[in-house]
Amino acid sequence: MDREEAVTLLQQVYNQVGWGSWTWLHHDIDYESLRDYPPFRQFIRPKG
Repeated sequence: MDREEAVTLLQQVYNQVGWGSWTWLHHDIDYESLRDYPPFRQFIRPKG
């Protein structure tokens, strides 16, 4: 799976279930390859 597809899928899940407790995205090792990807950084940045 490429990074663009990964972020798209995360956004789809977010749209279906809401934000809830997604703080693990900031430190989960499985998402390490996305940390420097601008669309992912935009997705996880604090809103509000």
